[in-house]
Amino acid sequence: MLDPVPAMDAPERSQVWAEVLLIVEPHLRRGETLMLTVRHGLTELNRDQRVGGQIDVPLLPEGREQAEVARQAFEGTAFDVVISSPMERAVETAAIVTGVPSSE
Repeated sequence: MLDPVPAMDAPERSQVWAEVLLIVEPHLRRGETLMLTVRHGLTELNRDQRVGGQIDVPLLPEGREQAEVARQAFEGTAFDVVISSPMERAVETAAIVTGVPSSE
């Protein structure tokens, strides 16, 4: 995904993303399931516009900040199941967003 606010510094960019994340409380009927998907936070390879694929790289501090913004947006959401890629960047993002530590 291209960053719509690339000229801003990290705190300003995170604030914009917080405003972009619009969470609408769904009204689920019995038997319905809500599935939320979140992409991992920024890594060095993403920042440099290089393909990461199966290269296991960690989040940058800005990526952790992005995950924290998502955590705040989903605050109060009860997660029954959390599924993540085994890649470090995805596991770390999932742990930050959900507040559920990795079970390795």
